[in-house]
Amino acid sequence: ALHGRYDEATIVANDIGRSMGYRGMNALTVEEIRDHYGHYNTAESWINSGHTTTQSSSDKRAMRKIGDLYRKELVWTVTIPLQIVWFSMSFGSGLCTWITKLFEEIGLTNIYLQSLYFAMANIPGNLSACFLVDTVGRKALLFGSMTSAALSLGLAAHGASEPETRQLQVILSACAFHSFL
Repeated sequence: ALHGRYDEATIVANDIGRSMGYRGMNALTVEEIRDHYGHYNTAESWINSGHTTTQSSSDKRAMRKIGDLYRKELVWTVTIPLQIVWFSMSFGSGLCTWITKLFEEIGLTNIYLQSLYFAMANIPGNLSACFLVDTVGRKALLFGSMTSAALSLGLAAHGASEPETRQLQVILSACAFHSFL
């Protein structure tokens, strides 16, 4: 129905209804489907005017949209910063996956309890972000949280790199990192 094929959508919807045991008096009609989904269909007027849509034309449109992200005006102000943030967040999620192994490597005794603390540290961070996003703004909040996460991760790495590992520093820094992430 979203592509303007209301006849096919009506048949499929009625078949699904019958297969689920619907025994109502009236089956769906093409007009009902068109009424419900016609406003979603942006291609309907295009098709009705004699044009055809093909997979290659939609691929070309999608590639043009992706290419727009790399225009000179957007590449340094939007695209590259968003890619850096995405990479940083992906790295943080990867660290969260391996945190028990990292805790084990530095000699923590109860790694699963420390992992629970690490996971629970995300709750106050998320709640704080919910309340601060309206007052501080999303850009400032993102900048502050990413900077704080980087500093926390640096403190955790510093504590883990000492000959005599500072376990409390590593745990608290890792929890702070996860709350800022």
